[in-house]
Amino acid sequence: MMSGSRGERNREPQNLAAEGIGKAPSLSELGEFGLIRRLSALLPESLRPGEVGIGDDAAVIRLGDRTLLATTDALLEGVHFRRDWTPPDDLGWKALAVNLSDIAAMGGEPRFALISLGLTADADLEWIESFYRGMADLARESECAVIGGDTIHSPDRIYLNLTVIGEAPEGRYVTRSGARPGDRLLVTGALGESLAGYYALKSAGERSDSGGAVSEEGFPAVPEGVRACIRKHFRPVPRLNAGRAAARTGFVHAMMDVSDGLTGDVRHLAERSGVGIRICLADLPLSDALREAAPFLGKDAVDLALAGGEDYELLMAVPPKHVEAVRESVESTGVPFTAIGVVTDRPGEIVQVHPDGQESPLPLRSWDHFRG
Repeated sequence: MMSGSRGERNREPQNLAAEGIGKAPSLSELGEFGLIRRLSALLPESLRPGEVGIGDDAAVIRLGDRTLLATTDALLEGVHFRRDWTPPDDLGWKALAVNLSDIAAMGGEPRFALISLGLTADADLEWIESFYRGMADLARESECAVIGGDTIHSPDRIYLNLTVIGEAPEGRYVTRSGARPGDRLLVTGALGESLAGYYALKSAGERSDSGGAVSEEGFPAVPEGVRACIRKHFRPVPRLNAGRAAARTGFVHAMMDVSDGLTGDVRHLAERSGVGIRICLADLPLSDALREAAPFLGKDAVDLALAGGEDYELLMAVPPKHVEAVRESVESTGVPFTAIGVVTDRPGEIVQVHPDGQESPLPLRSWDHFRG
């Protein structure tokens, strides 16, 4: 998510070297987050005290006595979803869910959503209405009003972009940048299920020549755990109540959602906070569904938990003396809460602790749009 102020347009490429940025590397060399940092340097940004711009889950804007949160995410057919795998109502749910998760990661409440929809000529009315019904289901459940947007023709694939405006109750929100050495690293829910669901769909899609939509109902012969992971992939649940409950305690130093994979997201938190992190592999929350699905799919459950994005769980840094208070508040919303590591005073050092106590650098295995 790249939030922040709008800058100058149509700037000439040859001006970059003159501004000291130098010869541009390729996007694959730069990576998604390197590109965001590079482009951010070109944008004017004037923030008032208490406001947050580019680099967090959502932008924070002061408007009178209100604290607003703004986030936007795009989904592109063939990159984020496949129409032949994804029922349109599930896609509508997920398109809104990924934005609501950014609001949850700040401890906020969603208020309004806008959607821009690029449609191909073969996207019929039934598909479009089903997409909107799925989005409306989550909008009602989360009390987020869809108030407008735009529709355009797209020549070869469907394009979706949603923007959500939320609010930080009583001006209280949590960013990625406050983690401190000694904090415990905690995560809601379970990790890896969405990636397992993706692998199940990929396998079924590659075997199918029917051309129809692939869904969890189409797997009558596979373990229930596989179907549960597919449901998690199609309909992630943004942790809005848990995020608000955590923020209300006032004890959470930093928070973000797990959307690109744990190995990458802990790096984002560490970079923004100027700290290091140790992850205990034996403590990763693995659901029964994942433990059943992983061997069936020929995957390792711990690897799925580390690499999997789109779980949309919340990752938090909390001082040790307040862990139980935060746990009690979060679990009162019906969401489990697990300690998986500790924040260290070694900036940029991301370490995994194996079950036998040995330590090694944690490899980066999360999603990057320009590196894959």
